[in-house]
Amino acid sequence: MHLEDELKQLFENHKNLSEDELQKLIVSVIKSEKNRLGIQHPIIFTQGFDNSCGGDCKIEYNEELKRDEIHISISYQNLIWNYLNNRNNVNSVSDRSLETLYNLVETICHEMKHAYQLEKMLSKDITHDQALTWLKERLVLSY
Repeated sequence: MHLEDELKQLFENHKNLSEDELQKLIVSVIKSEKNRLGIQHPIIFTQGFDNSCGGDCKIEYNEELKRDEIHISISYQNLIWNYLNNRNNVNSVSDRSLETLYNLVETICHEMKHAYQLEKMLSKDITHDQALTWLKERLVLSY
């Protein structure tokens, strides 16, 4: 099954995703964005990052494999837990399962954009607009 078909099927079943299916959706979105953006570095995904912003993206050097890796973290508390709580909320006047799933996917896509920017920084192509955007954001956030 193509990645796009797999994503479509998971979204069509947005009210009933199990935790395993939710993980599958997250991995599929990461793969899709990695391909779309042309990111070459390995992407390592973790959940459990608890911050109000929802996610984080950073580069770490893997000593064992002797390579740089881009690590994407998504807030379990704010995004994944929010979806899991809303997916079966039949007492709610409005179904929020699709909205909370959209927020999760939107955060993953946002972090993948940062991964792309980080990769451009690693290439030392400081003139690339994405590298400059990443540098500007880091400076603003740091100071």
